[in-house]
Amino acid sequence: MAFIPAPNVLQARMRYNWGAQLIENTLYFVGSAGVTVALANSLGAALVTWWNTNFKPITSNLMALDQVYISDLTADNSFTVAYSTGLPLVGTNATEALPSTWHTAFHSAPPTEAGADVDATTWPG
Repeated sequence: MAFIPAPNVLQARMRYNWGAQLIENTLYFVGSAGVTVALANSLGAALVTWWNTNFKPITSNLMALDQVYISDLTADNSFTVAYSTGLPLVGTNATEALPSTWHTAFHSAPPTEAGADVDATTWPG
């Protein structure tokens, strides 16, 4: 499939390790006045901080956020930033995790619909 440009859009790929499984969540963010490497690094830091504060306490201690990649979708040769400060972050919930065949999915409207700036996201149990 050919690359379809999305001006002023940053794609964030948050990659996790859960035992022998690799998990990736992809999020999309629209910039109001263009995107830069500095903005991508800031977004990476904000996502890691958010995960550490809000999601780490309810995540199994068998799962870790290992990598965050932020890509500019303005053109097919735009930049990608690998944000790694403070990673990996291991979940702190000691209760048994949900079976690997079960997941909860959160979905919002595609970016072409009014008010939506995030596409489908799936979070592991």
